[in-house]
Amino acid sequence: AAAYYLVTTEPTCSAKGEEKLLCEYCGDVLETREVAINENAHKAEEDYTVITEPTCFAKGEEGILCEYCDKVLETREIAIDEDAHKAEEDYTVITEPTCTAKGEEKLYCEYCNAVLDTREIAIDENAHKAEAEYIVITAPTCTAKGEEKLYCEYCDTVLETREIAINKNAHTGTANVVKNQKAATCTAEGYTGDTCWSCCDAVSVKGSVIAKKADAHTGTANVVKNQKAATCTAEGYTGDTCWSCCGAVSVKGSVIAKKADAHTGTANVVKNQKAATCTAEGYTGDTYWSCCNALSTKGSVIAKKADAHTGTANVVKNQKAATCTAEGYTGDTYWSCCNALSTKGSVIAKNANAHTGKADVIKNKVAATCTQNGSVGDVYYSCCDALYQKGSVIPATGHSWGEYKVTVEATVESEGVKTRVCSVCNAEDSVSIPKIEKIEIVEDTEEIKIVDEMSETDIYVFDTLTVTDIVESLSDGVEVVDIEGNKVEEDAPLATGMKIVITEGDKIVDEKVVVVPFDVDGKAGNTAADARLALRQSVGLENLADYQLAAADVANTSKNREVDSADARLILRASVGLEDREQWFKTTL
Repeated sequence: AAAYYLVTTEPTCSAKGEEKLLCEYCGDVLETREVAINENAHKAEEDYTVITEPTCFAKGEEGILCEYCDKVLETREIAIDEDAHKAEEDYTVITEPTCTAKGEEKLYCEYCNAVLDTREIAIDENAHKAEAEYIVITAPTCTAKGEEKLYCEYCDTVLETREIAINKNAHTGTANVVKNQKAATCTAEGYTGDTCWSCCDAVSVKGSVIAKKADAHTGTANVVKNQKAATCTAEGYTGDTCWSCCGAVSVKGSVIAKKADAHTGTANVVKNQKAATCTAEGYTGDTYWSCCNALSTKGSVIAKKADAHTGTANVVKNQKAATCTAEGYTGDTYWSCCNALSTKGSVIAKNANAHTGKADVIKNKVAATCTQNGSVGDVYYSCCDALYQKGSVIPATGHSWGEYKVTVEATVESEGVKTRVCSVCNAEDSVSIPKIEKIEIVEDTEEIKIVDEMSETDIYVFDTLTVTDIVESLSDGVEVVDIEGNKVEEDAPLATGMKIVITEGDKIVDEKVVVVPFDVDGKAGNTAADARLALRQSVGLENLADYQLAAADVANTSKNREVDSADARLILRASVGLEDREQWFKTTL
């Protein structure tokens, strides 16, 4: 039958396909078989995939990949990204820190070396830089080492100190000392002597040898040599007389004939001798000729000797030191050989300074008061109650005074009293308080008036005056304050409501209120505002202070401090120059 293959699944670059053998007539599947992978049957993805990211110095790359096998089907460049830096792992030190200056380190881009960050490096107190050479502090001499130091180039810190070896040629003295000088004799060469430095004895100039002088004897011809006495066995010899310095013969000796009875030895060789002691007999010993060792005399026994000790009397017993409270004992001395008593000891008188206790007993301790000295106390020994140290004086503490309090108030007529009390002993100390001063006008002027008949607290002044003008016109010790009690500057103009006060410490003892006519608001000068206040007072819309009423009461001479519209009118006229305030002040007050 007729048939044909039909591809039912196309092969791709990564997967096989499938085809079926269909009957040409009925379409039945007669066979199914795989279709081999087609390496070129790719399927491109819709979007580009970044293959290499761009950096700050290199372009990147992106491509179209196969959806099945990821093969790159198409590529294109990605523009350089100037901000796409990659920081190196560590900062790079640009300037090392020193002991006096901060350093600097930078963080670079791994690709383009751009500086991404700069930061300081803290001062390193140990980061010194040694100077090229040591500085000599003390130069060495021929007898002493010197010293040199190595300093830090930045901060002058001493990094190292070392010795400079002695310089044998650095002399501090002069070459004028002669040593090893020696005169030539019959036996020895002489020497002119070495010239040495006075500072260190080092040789400056070496001396020279002086030849021997045969006749320069240093001794005398009195030395007898080769002398020999004649004995029974041998001839003798008178001996040669020689110079003592060099041994040279001065006079030759002569022979002495033999002597039969002239022993060459003596009967003085004692043998078997033994000293008698307190515990054993002794023996005088046998006497022999020294020349022939023959016995001359037989010895004899020596009886024991009670006082012939073989040891020493140096053993001390029963010894006891004297103290401040008990007698001592020197101790008995015994012989070391037989333990017999040699010398009886003696009593040692008490020793007042040999204390067995501590100096820690305090007596006669007295505390200091405000007015009387005290004492730290005398120190006594605990063993014998003897005085060790006299106590020192504790100075009187002095009073601890409290604040002065007024016990009698001062008045104009009499002084007051203020008293303070010691907080320790309650003693009292009183001083007088001066009489209270009153502010008085030194002299009336055309610009300053005191109105006693109206109020003893008021002073009328003209408004062109300053604080200095009023203070200089009044008694000493006064100041001017504003309505709130603050001191007014000296060059400020006077204003209604200011106060002239006299104080003692923090206490006000007298005061007067300043009244400047026409200045109702207390701001100095004369304005429509002053007239407005006076008018409002006249119709009951204001309740002015007493000193403000005094400043507004200008239309009549009664000075009863009753303000009406006439006062307001006069103040308003003065504010615009229609009234002469200075003339008013002179004629009205």
